[in-house]
Amino acid sequence: MSVAGAISLTARGQVIASVLGLAPPSQAPVAKRGTGLVVGQVIDGTSGKPVGGALVTLNLAVVSPAGQSQPVPPGVVVQLAANGRVFADGEGRFVFHDLPAGSANLSASAPGYISGSYGARRPNDVSRPIVLSESERFGDATIRIWKMATISGTVVEESGDPLVGVNVSALRFTTANGVRRTTGGPTTTTDDRGAYHFLVTSGDYIVAVPTTSTSTPRSSIDAFQQAITLPGQAATLMQSLSSSGAPMPNDTGFRVGSMQLQPSGALARNAPTPPDDGPVLAYQTTYYPAALVPTQAQIITVAPGEDRANVDVTMRLATTVRVMGSVFGPDGSGGNLGLRLVVAEGRDSSFNGFFPTANTISEASGAFTFLGVPSGQYELQITRIPRPDIVNGIPATSTNVPTLWARVPVSVGSIDVAGLSVALRTGLRVSGRVEFDGSSPRPPPDRLATLSVVLQDIDGLGQAIVPARLGADGQFMTPGVIPGRYLAVLGGNSGGVWALKSLTANGHDLSAAPQVLEGDITNAILTLSDHPNRLDGSVEMPSSADVPPAVVFFPANFGPWLAGGTAGRLSRFIRVDGSGRFTSTGLPAGDYYVAAIPSDLANEWQDPKILEAIARGATRISLSDDEHKSIELKPLTIR
Repeated sequence: MSVAGAISLTARGQVIASVLGLAPPSQAPVAKRGTGLVVGQVIDGTSGKPVGGALVTLNLAVVSPAGQSQPVPPGVVVQLAANGRVFADGEGRFVFHDLPAGSANLSASAPGYISGSYGARRPNDVSRPIVLSESERFGDATIRIWKMATISGTVVEESGDPLVGVNVSALRFTTANGVRRTTGGPTTTTDDRGAYHFLVTSGDYIVAVPTTSTSTPRSSIDAFQQAITLPGQAATLMQSLSSSGAPMPNDTGFRVGSMQLQPSGALARNAPTPPDDGPVLAYQTTYYPAALVPTQAQIITVAPGEDRANVDVTMRLATTVRVMGSVFGPDGSGGNLGLRLVVAEGRDSSFNGFFPTANTISEASGAFTFLGVPSGQYELQITRIPRPDIVNGIPATSTNVPTLWARVPVSVGSIDVAGLSVALRTGLRVSGRVEFDGSSPRPPPDRLATLSVVLQDIDGLGQAIVPARLGADGQFMTPGVIPGRYLAVLGGNSGGVWALKSLTANGHDLSAAPQVLEGDITNAILTLSDHPNRLDGSVEMPSSADVPPAVVFFPANFGPWLAGGTAGRLSRFIRVDGSGRFTSTGLPAGDYYVAAIPSDLANEWQDPKILEAIARGATRISLSDDEHKSIELKPLTIR
């Protein structure tokens, strides 16, 4: 066996240990040279063939004096003869030697492959640590990695001529919080043949050629250029524009009457010059193969190593119209705001964030004009989220400037749309105080001020969520948000003793599951407890399994939980340790199903069909506040 090279794990700083809450450097665990050994092989996760030359990384956790494994931080000097990184030989084999007792995670990467880790049975699966006793030899550390897939095609115009330098995007479908959505994927440009090529992980994708027409009032451009000459005014104006996602005013593109039009990127070279008073011809966002709305796009499914070719898109010029109106806020003003037109029909709202049809800026008077809008059903969106003040380097919740928003349906046909009146509404806020359930010393004011409440946007409304930091008196108020479904998440470190118990408002625990918020909440109670409930137990370890099972918890009445998106604290996925033990704390009181399932279902167990199969063999329990229960489980076979 040969090992081509290595990079030492020796750490270099002396400050991180205290930051992480570990012992100071003088007391931190130091990994001495040991006699442990890990031998393994990197293989292709699909074919099982060895992958030669893969880079293998070992992340070590040493055994502290208290007998607990903990990661070795960069600030702790580690004395190891073994190497943290090695290259596998031609047969994919590798070795790490002279290892002390502790826990190690192994990962591997290679050109053209998705990185993988020991214990992972599919792409993006979680890793399994290797627990080493003193002088242990571990001889079967198999790491699976998967080949990247490709998606390729051409972008042409109606005549068949290639479109050169055009942006092409691939959006990937993922399931988060029980909701299937698209996430940002790779973007590339076409070459001189109109061809494009993506290297992607396996999964489901949509390929799109996005276009956005940006219309800027000449008055906004003039005001911006004037502000640049005056100290401070440019920064103030830029902050005002960026708080609503407005494009920065500039005079590139074409002058159309009192507006400056910027067609979408390289496609502008192939579109006719827009006239001052006539209709504008423009390309519109097109989804493979020829869809103009995302719901009609064809989903492209690629397996590891698959080459999907001929994903060709034809772009067509469309006659567009103007959409005009005025916007006003609660104080009557609506100038210098960013406005967007997005396709109303979509699989989810993230499409709107990626591909708006048109952008513009409202003039100082509040008047606005969108140029280059094709016929279709749209939603006009405005969201102005004030930037928080920075106090001692920490963002602080602004309570003076409200969040303003508007969502207006707009139907566009073959003639200009004029006279739209858009009223801005104030975003809702959640405010309240913290209470403590327990007798432990409460966090000091400076520690309390590091905690924050975040409203997690479950519906993907495309707004930036700013944390609401607790005051020294325990009071908090979130920035304004658009009405929708939210989950309250506690951020920061309360000192290790206190843990989240609930955040209740109007009879609902916003931290347990998402709730629909439609107006201000002023009576929220954030409860921290020093005696959270606990559920622990053991799983009978099957002798034939090379990967230990995992334990899942989910509501016994799981229908509403699934329908609500599964976000929150009502479910857990826990990998058991080497002896089959597990522990979970802080579950909200209620009735649950608990089951031991195969670990490779980590990304699929919330699928309704799989969940029903789990429920049939699960153990039902009732858990009260402050209760400690233990349970013994046998692994389920899920078919």
